[in-house]
Amino acid sequence: MASSFRKRKTGWLILHPWRPRGRGAVQTPSPPATDRLSALPDALLHTILSSLKGRQMVQTSVLSKRWRHLWRSVPCLDIDQREFAAASENWAISRSDLEKFEDFADNVLAYRCGSPAKLDTFRLRICDRYHSLRSSDTDRWIRRGLKCSPREFHLHFDYRYDSYLLEMHKLGSNYGCLTKLHLTNVSLHECFMEHITTVCTLLEVLELNRCSLYLQEITHPKLKNLVLHGPAVYDEDELPVRLEFNQVEFHAFKNLRTLLLDRCRPSYNNELLRHLLQNSPNLEKLTVHCCKFSKGSLEWRKSSQHKNQVNCRKLKSTEIIYKDIDDVRELVDLLLDVSGHLPKNTIALTKI
Repeated sequence: MASSFRKRKTGWLILHPWRPRGRGAVQTPSPPATDRLSALPDALLHTILSSLKGRQMVQTSVLSKRWRHLWRSVPCLDIDQREFAAASENWAISRSDLEKFEDFADNVLAYRCGSPAKLDTFRLRICDRYHSLRSSDTDRWIRRGLKCSPREFHLHFDYRYDSYLLEMHKLGSNYGCLTKLHLTNVSLHECFMEHITTVCTLLEVLELNRCSLYLQEITHPKLKNLVLHGPAVYDEDELPVRLEFNQVEFHAFKNLRTLLLDRCRPSYNNELLRHLLQNSPNLEKLTVHCCKFSKGSLEWRKSSQHKNQVNCRKLKSTEIIYKDIDDVRELVDLLLDVSGHLPKNTIALTKI
């Protein structure tokens, strides 16, 4: 077959093969599509699948033989009831969809637990506001998921679930490998912290988000990050507990390096801040978000005895996020007063 050429000053350049045009033109077939995604190594495909919710992840098994059993060895399993609920404001779920979710959770956990591959992260999220699930079902899914010895576990209820009480001591002993535990809208047994301390000896991160927690202390030798977000008070008849810090014995927070105070009540800020500044020798970053310090609320800053007890010489950064400068003026004055005890500290003010 002849080729067409175009002459340029620099020489001859072949542009394309010449082909006849019209109805009698010879069509060159396109090369078959190449499945480049399936050619990727398992480790990379596992990373991709780990970003999917459980139902989507399992559905990839129909793509090809290469994908049929790949999901069983994915290091992250995310079982989310929202995949089976109507995308409405209330996440309504019908009886048939509820049964589909129950069957899915049972089957996917049974298959995953039968895989020798290690599970790093297990997430379980319940969105049914009418609490149609039985507590025994939830316990079974948690028990099966923890049987895979994950390092990270998330249990999230979108709505308060009074009829469900998380009793870790009844869920076996397969969660000794946990290093991160995140709970949202969960009622916790009074022995929760005691059991976590004795069994989850490797735990480093504990996040309790709007959880009902009936205990007096939180202690753990390995814990590096503790997040307590939102009070567990839902009814108007329930009164929030007021902490009287002048009656609390504070021990040194030797492992505390990052501290966030978020919307603390004015009545708490005085003694709380004093105790934290005096008992956190390794604190490096302090963030104060939308807290109010009324004029005269930090009277202890005028006492040389209290100022000399400030023990945060490693503090490097203090970020104060505020709406009204008058809310934090007292705090700024305090930090300037004790700046001699905070030689490395820099203060950043951010108005929102």
